[in-house]
Amino acid sequence: MVRFYNCTQPFFTYYICLWVGLIMLYFWVHHAFVLGLMVGLLASTFNTIIFEYYLHRAKQTRVGSISTGGNWRYFIAILACATWVAFQEQIHIIGVLVGLMVSYVFMIFRPLIKKDTRNSN
Repeated sequence: MVRFYNCTQPFFTYYICLWVGLIMLYFWVHHAFVLGLMVGLLASTFNTIIFEYYLHRAKQTRVGSISTGGNWRYFIAILACATWVAFQEQIHIIGVLVGLMVSYVFMIFRPLIKKDTRNSN
């Protein structure tokens, strides 16, 4: 559990803040866009966990090819879109897409958010 915590910090802090804000906003507004954001953010949370796990595993082993769990992340995105297809009246697709993009924003800004304490040499 400690390895999982070290692997996914500080991203859980940001996701928890986003989750609390979205849940409060949904109880206040009850809009399909906010529910779409929640579905997308759930998928985004899993995408970040998968990416960090595979990246941590790649750093621990000295293997030639590095995998970042792309197939699993595609599968999670397909599940989020399938959820939208099943509940089109209640969930807004743009909210799902914006929520899915959160994990990719975290991946792009990962060097600024999470400092690597290990020496790369």
